[in-house]
Amino acid sequence: MLCSIFHYINFNILYIILYHVYDNTIYNTNYIKMKILIIDDDIEVVDFIRTNLINNSYTVDTAYDGESGSYMARTGTYDLVIIDYSLPDKNGLSVCAEIRSVGLATSIIFLSMNYTVKNKVACLEAGADDYMTKPFSLEELNARIKALIRRPKKIESAILSCGKYCAAALYESAILCANFPAQRLTLPGWESDSWITTGIRK
Repeated sequence: MLCSIFHYINFNILYIILYHVYDNTIYNTNYIKMKILIIDDDIEVVDFIRTNLINNSYTVDTAYDGESGSYMARTGTYDLVIIDYSLPDKNGLSVCAEIRSVGLATSIIFLSMNYTVKNKVACLEAGADDYMTKPFSLEELNARIKALIRRPKKIESAILSCGKYCAAALYESAILCANFPAQRLTLPGWESDSWITTGIRK
């Protein structure tokens, strides 16, 4: 009976944690300024997009050639990168491939005057998430940016992590329900071999 009670509490605590993390880190962008990198050699286009993004509360960096744009994208932290296909030093396709080659899951939108299907397919296969042709609508660009930023990024690990505030309750629950098989749960500030029960009998 006691074990069943703690089994119930354990799962409710986990549910609250997961709901809180999912709701606030993926969809709640009101408290975090999204950072966007624009890579385009057309200064007028860059200024046009940059002004629009800043007015929509984004933080914006710019690069005017493929070499510096690729470096900034790979070494900086960005939520989204907007790339023109035709760039000095290195074209947008190469920039996109280099970003993906280092394992970054940053969202990438191509903006290009090249509207051929072959070119679009090449960019998407290189790792782009979206492709828009110039001239473009700012309203549509804004909508596509929001859609990509809302999209959950790649999950790197199946290990669940939670803060210290729930660690004691979960750990105590696991001890009292010791007859249940345990699953790994990483707890910041605790030893790496901490285990928490799932409450599923063998």
